[in-house]
Amino acid sequence: MKPNKWDYTYLIDQLSNSMEFYSSKDDFVHTISNETLFTPELLAKIWDNWLLLDGKTAFDNSYEDWQIFITNISKNEPKDNIN
Repeated sequence: MKPNKWDYTYLIDQLSNSMEFYSSKDDFVHTISNETLFTPELLAKIWDNWLLLDGKTAFDNSYEDWQIFITNISKNEPKDNIN
């Protein structure tokens, strides 16, 4: 199954508001993969790319900006790794 709108909304909420509460990539991947249909591999890449963002960009991103961020990362995933 592919991630649905709720999955995106949940992930974007975490990216926007809760990243400081995750102690590690493993914590983030474990939590989000248990709550959504995103694969652990994709979530690990999202974490790595999120770390590259400057604080202002991460803070200022809109819902649509986060959708683009996720989509751009998922485009580089092998098709069999995307749910």
